[in-house]
Amino acid sequence: MTNIPSYSIKQMLESGVHFGHKKNKWNPQMSQFIYGSKGDLHIIDLTKTYSLLSKSLEVIANTAKNNGKILFVGTKKQSSATIAKFASDANQHYVNFRWLGGMLTNWFTVSDSITNLNKIEALLNDEESDLTKKEKLNLSRKYDKLNRSLGGIRELNGKPALLIIFDTNKESIAVKEAAKLNIPIIAIVDTNSSLENINYPIPGNDDSAKATSFFCELFAEAIKNNRIIDEKSVEEKTSDPKIVKNENKVEKTSKSESSKKDKPLETKNLSKEEAKKVKDSTKENVVKENTEVKKSKAATKDTKKTDIKEVKNKAVKEDSSDKKSESKPAAKAEKKSEKK
Repeated sequence: MTNIPSYSIKQMLESGVHFGHKKNKWNPQMSQFIYGSKGDLHIIDLTKTYSLLSKSLEVIANTAKNNGKILFVGTKKQSSATIAKFASDANQHYVNFRWLGGMLTNWFTVSDSITNLNKIEALLNDEESDLTKKEKLNLSRKYDKLNRSLGGIRELNGKPALLIIFDTNKESIAVKEAAKLNIPIIAIVDTNSSLENINYPIPGNDDSAKATSFFCELFAEAIKNNRIIDEKSVEEKTSDPKIVKNENKVEKTSKSESSKKDKPLETKNLSKEEAKKVKDSTKENVVKENTEVKKSKAATKDTKKTDIKEVKNKAVKEDSSDKKSESKPAAKAEKKSEKK
């Protein structure tokens, strides 16, 4: 059984879920979820929202039980911080700044930029790097730019099992990409939204920060509750006496092996010549180990240098492309002035 958090229609009213858009901006597909109107605004039927929300919470709980990846998508300024907070609390992924075209369908190029982001982060955190102040500043700017759009999906590693979208009109590209890859979508749908390609619609206010935090809190709670159940089952498995006995056997064998390794060579019963041979062989082994360590350190330094060069070259190319794009309109303006 799934563990779904409890909520009431009173909580929905307090958070302003019932407020829709203006009458002249409504979508006819949403007529089934509209209760009435107050002034210029449409009012959403919260009884239907209540039932559809419980259905979508069950879907979220089932995906969390099966360790499926859930992606929260909402790029509005008023709701971006709350989406990032609740998604990270539930150990899930999010896009809260801007949906890049092909974020799901063209994952190969997106994963390349994520690796680039990780490289830049490693270079900035490396205290032994030979970067100048200007290079560090350029890299930190590039890191901030990439982290804003890709920071929430750094550990996604492929296709998510479920998408939760706030405002389907603004995130229409995300809806199309998910539909193309047959990923189920849960969406907070306002009176001006379309129901195309949405598997589990939840009629509600998608503009209010209070309403988005109400929905996000319920989604995060459903994920956490069903993840805790999995952890309990793991604890029950480990508490079995058979498993405990096997673990104790493994620990004993590992301890005996380590004690054998740690014991020094006994040279008391050996003759002087044999003792010398043993000492010489141990010295040779130590020298070999030291040379191997030095070689590995040199190799890591070379890889770091190549990474720095790659990042620098990319930054230089981007700067030159920006300068060219800035110089083109200026040249056109000069030509126009000369003609006049």
